[in-house]
Amino acid sequence: MGFSSRWVQWMLMCVTSVSYSIYFHGLSLSLKVASNNAVISGCRICPQAPAITHLLFADDSFLFFKASAEEATSVKEILNQYEFFSVQPVNYQKSAIFFSSNVRTDKQAEIKNILQVHNDIGNSKYLGLPSLIGKSKKSVFNYLKDKIWAKVKSWNTKLLSRVGKALLLRNVAQTIPANTMSCFLIPKS
Repeated sequence: MGFSSRWVQWMLMCVTSVSYSIYFHGLSLSLKVASNNAVISGCRICPQAPAITHLLFADDSFLFFKASAEEATSVKEILNQYEFFSVQPVNYQKSAIFFSSNVRTDKQAEIKNILQVHNDIGNSKYLGLPSLIGKSKKSVFNYLKDKIWAKVKSWNTKLLSRVGKALLLRNVAQTIPANTMSCFLIPKS
């Protein structure tokens, strides 16, 4: 194409001297291997179901394992390996943990210290939705009613007709809970 031979050599050096190394889904693979080797137990929805050790969504990871010091240590080692190979540190300040109700508080503290995770999931939200839903759905979803009521109260100072307020109320009352209602069946109350 008329390029000088020196320029062509430079381009060939750029293309032929580069090497790539791809580390594909290291965390997922490490957790799967640990599960297969019975190092971590994962979570089962019934005895015949396969164990779930992790769920990944974008840059968020949910890890499931038995509440024991041994499994927590194994998970911490896997996370340390992941950090080393991917050069992508885990943000333990933003991480949170959840324990089932039958785990003693001293065991919870021990596991939190091993993992260096001290935040409880509790009443937190994930992607704008409640992380946990207990027996009282009404109290969990009360934030929707409070959010709508706060909007309505802010309109009192505005000069809107009754029709305008009704239209705003209908539109807001439908849009605020839409995301939550697409994932959960919220109580009528």
